[in-house]
Amino acid sequence: MSCQLENSQTRKVKFKRNIRKASSSVIPFIRSVLCYSKVDAVSDFITGITIGLIIIPQSVAYVAIVGLSAKVGLLSSVIGGIIYTFLGTIREISLGPSAMMSLLTVEYLKGHSIDCIGMLSFGCAIIGIILSVIRLGFIVEFISVPVSSAFSTAVACTVLASELKHFFGLKYKSNLFTENLKKFYQHFSEVHFGDMSLGIVSMVILILLGKLKDLPISKSWKYREMFKKVLWFVALSRNAITLVITCVLTRYFEIYYGTVPYELSEPVTPGFPQFHAPWLDTVKGNETITAMDKIRLFYSGMIVIPIVSLLVHVSIAKFFDNGHMVGVSHELLSNSLSNFLCSFFNSSPVAAAFSRSAVSSICQVQTPLSNVYAALMSFLALTYLTPYFRLVPKATLSAVIITAIFFVIDYKIVLPLWKNSRKELIVLFTTFVVSLYNGVEVGLIIGVLINLVFLIYLWARPSIYIEKCKLSNWKRNLFASVAHISVFQSEFGDFVMVTPDLGLFFPAVDYMEKKMNKMLQKEPYKYLPIAVNCIFFKGFDYTAIKGLIRIIKGYEKEKRRIIFFNTNQKFSNMCCDVDESVTTHFCDNEENYKSMLFGGNHELEEIKTNQIVKENSIGINGNWSKTDLKNSPKEEVPLLNLIKKQNRPSSM
Repeated sequence: MSCQLENSQTRKVKFKRNIRKASSSVIPFIRSVLCYSKVDAVSDFITGITIGLIIIPQSVAYVAIVGLSAKVGLLSSVIGGIIYTFLGTIREISLGPSAMMSLLTVEYLKGHSIDCIGMLSFGCAIIGIILSVIRLGFIVEFISVPVSSAFSTAVACTVLASELKHFFGLKYKSNLFTENLKKFYQHFSEVHFGDMSLGIVSMVILILLGKLKDLPISKSWKYREMFKKVLWFVALSRNAITLVITCVLTRYFEIYYGTVPYELSEPVTPGFPQFHAPWLDTVKGNETITAMDKIRLFYSGMIVIPIVSLLVHVSIAKFFDNGHMVGVSHELLSNSLSNFLCSFFNSSPVAAAFSRSAVSSICQVQTPLSNVYAALMSFLALTYLTPYFRLVPKATLSAVIITAIFFVIDYKIVLPLWKNSRKELIVLFTTFVVSLYNGVEVGLIIGVLINLVFLIYLWARPSIYIEKCKLSNWKRNLFASVAHISVFQSEFGDFVMVTPDLGLFFPAVDYMEKKMNKMLQKEPYKYLPIAVNCIFFKGFDYTAIKGLIRIIKGYEKEKRRIIFFNTNQKFSNMCCDVDESVTTHFCDNEENYKSMLFGGNHELEEIKTNQIVKENSIGINGNWSKTDLKNSPKEEVPLLNLIKKQNRPSSM
């Protein structure tokens, strides 16, 4: 009876453990709560309050790029913070308005009614949820670091160009980077002195406040640590402090002069934004915009924006690298659900922002629960501060955006690429230029396509190393180490070793056949038996197998023996299934291929690495020089070194 009771209790414990494990994998919030401590709570509270002071002015500034009301930006930050608290897996991230999403929204809006933006967020949410459910988030792996860097830099440059008009008090409409510069040049004579002066002063205040945390303080002062923390907090809150200072300045001008010498933000009515379904028809003057019209307007953005937001998430996760695996599906789902709810308030899409994530990391955030406190501060600002947003100068908002975006420009990547990978540098500049001239989404697609072209080239044109070898008797295993390739000298005769460095797929087999036919008909390789080392074959396909069989048949007609060794069983089986007559040409045992190569007439012992015949070694893809041949090593030649000598183009 006691055993049955114990077993029953054990089953209950296991059942509860499984339920808890399953629920925590679906909702990461549960996992955070189960191991929450007082230290975690204090860290998350401090981080949340700090992020709240940053996200409030950012929400107002970034939605102003699109032309939305400040309360829409605040509400979207509240929704994003609450959703990410329950579904987020990266503790540094807080969802809300961002410069990149605002810029992409402007790119797709292009003069159409601002009341249609909700449909863009709704479409992004649906596409993102679909990608999350079928687990297609891996597509961001095809976006390399140079492409993402060029994309982010192009976004930053376009944002900077678009904010020049507010910074200098100009009025014109433009979208692309080149168009912004052209319009700015045309209207430069209309620069408003008041806006320009306030913009410069705001930028100086932001920079000086940001430098406070770097002030040298005497180590002997007993209040040094406390004072440094105060300066650090002031530096992090510089956006909010600058907005408060300029709002006070605006109120001063209104009281004592009755007018202000710079342009102010639009008045914000108290309360929440209007709730309405984004797919409903929108009336603009005498024109009615249907749901299908909105889809035709935003269809490409509905695909690009979820991928870009996921790319931002993954980039932030890799940058901070907290030691945990990134839940790509959860990240995409949390972003999509936030956009889904925000779409009913006609909000632009939300995403993570690198600046906020950096601050969270500095504050030593412990869990995504910090988003609750930041969302609470945004909610309080939405409830009580909306009447005062009309006092915020547009030039100050532009200064906030410019100082934040300026540090996103990644110029440090250029020098390492110039020294080590010119092909990736081409990808970088091509993506950057196309993004500036044709739009950031076009630049992103072009960059990915160029990367794929380079990858396909490496796949289709593997480097192949050919050397003349000789056999000699020795008590040693030829391939005791996978990292070594042997060269032989013996009374048994010479042979040619061919070593491709990649898996052999159909674009590469014709290339390999052509090069082998070209090189192996020359002295000193002519008439020698051939051993093809398949140690680097990571994959193959039916077309490649047919090509290899064609190579075997061709050399059989010339009465030349050819052996493929270091092959796996699947490779050999597939070759034999296609043509049984080639069975004797494949060997998965390093010790047996020698007897197969020379007809099995000699009793061969184990082999020792001896010496490469320097004058007969050549890389058939044209990457070897005469100097390399003269300096060939006389002792063992590690296989990785042989591959490095070929100076292959670095993979993307």
